[in-house]
Amino acid sequence: MPDTLIAGICPARNLPLYTLNGEHFRRFAGLEVHELRPTTVEQP
Repeated sequence: MPDTLIAGICPARNLPLYTLNGEHFRRFAGLEVHELRPTTVEQP
């Protein structure tokens, strides 16, 4: 249910969706999905 709610809000607001897991949202037609890549930060 949360994926469906998020997927409905973005197009209603004319916004793209940025996520770490694009596979959850690929099934929603018309949704602009941008998959983020996690980055690591080096510790000194």
